[in-house]
Amino acid sequence: MSHRSPNRIPVGCAFLGFAGCIAAGLLLLPGRPSAAVRYADQAAKVQVQRSSINPRLGGESFTFVHLTDIHIGEGILDYGPKGYDDVAPKGDVGDAAMTLRAQVDWINKHHISEHLKFVMITGDLTAHGQRSEFLKAKEILDSLAIPYVPLIGNHDIWPYALKGGADFTETPTATGDQYFLEVFGPTFGELARILPDWDDGTRLRPVKDPTRGGAVSYFQNFAFSYRGYYFICVDLNSRQHAPLGIKTNPWVAKYLRGVAELLLKAGIETAPGTLPNADLHDIPGGTLPWLISKLTHGKKLENSMKLDERTLVFAHHPLSKYVLDFVLMSFSLPDYDQMSRVVLTKTGWASIGAWVAGHIHRNSVYEVLTLDQLHGGTNGIETGAGLEGNLRLITAWGAPSPGRKVKLPPGSQPPRPRTGNQR
Repeated sequence: MSHRSPNRIPVGCAFLGFAGCIAAGLLLLPGRPSAAVRYADQAAKVQVQRSSINPRLGGESFTFVHLTDIHIGEGILDYGPKGYDDVAPKGDVGDAAMTLRAQVDWINKHHISEHLKFVMITGDLTAHGQRSEFLKAKEILDSLAIPYVPLIGNHDIWPYALKGGADFTETPTATGDQYFLEVFGPTFGELARILPDWDDGTRLRPVKDPTRGGAVSYFQNFAFSYRGYYFICVDLNSRQHAPLGIKTNPWVAKYLRGVAELLLKAGIETAPGTLPNADLHDIPGGTLPWLISKLTHGKKLENSMKLDERTLVFAHHPLSKYVLDFVLMSFSLPDYDQMSRVVLTKTGWASIGAWVAGHIHRNSVYEVLTLDQLHGGTNGIETGAGLEGNLRLITAWGAPSPGRKVKLPPGSQPPRPRTGNQR
């Protein structure tokens, strides 16, 4: 330990002068934590939930990860370079990116001991739908030691960049699905190679939406099978702009649009982004017709699975039992009634094993019921936001090992050959 005379002027201060000494002192003041410290803070947030699907079937099983609501760019006005049509910044910029990196590290550390096969990500990869945010999400997710399957969420639909206050810039229409297609094109190409019965569905087809004046959408609906289970991934994200920035039910939004138009005439812009509510997209080439076709005609698949409890639907929006969700965040009552009957009524179209989603940023498992509560028995599984450190390990039971033959039910046809290499 050295001792300094109280009257001696430090050499640095003598050389730098008074202003330099003040600047040097400021460097010693507590400031923003280092990247390592911030990463450690995000890693400490990782919370692991666990769920089982069809445990009564017993036998063999496999486990996958459910991750949702990553929100790359959250808390940052304009991620990366200026504007929404940009490139990713260097490094894991922002808390959301650091949290995702910590979650990826956790999965890579535990994927062998936990027997994890792949990761399902049910949307809201980005906070503002910017190209830079998609690119950063892919950059981090590409470091996973196991495959990942990305879905699109409402935050990914309408790209925009904030400028501060009420000022912003945005795309003229909801074109985030095109960024999603472009950025994750190589990812889907690899998934089609390794996952059996891969079905690109409608995701590559431009569909003119008559409800939006013929604006083009690429509804991200696709499917695949794995060890006797059928994974159906659906895009129920609204393509309607959020009027006045009030992200609410389309019924309410209908009446708010008139107010929004009056404000626009007065020079006051509406807020960016799209409505957060679910939309069935019940149009030719849309989500609901495609989903019904998968539930009614997709039975001859790998290992001749039963198209009921081994059929899993993944979406950004939950088929929620909570009344407030009907009003504010998810399906309208008529749409919920229609969708629940599609996936739950055994005497109708079909019945599924689970509906897995995010969107509401909560961890919850419950029974999905039709509005009249006459049909149910399906698990609703919601995982909290990845942005907040949440991930869920889901174990599916009654899953034969790869290559194992399953006894076919009477009158059924042999399954068509598997495609790709099963992992």
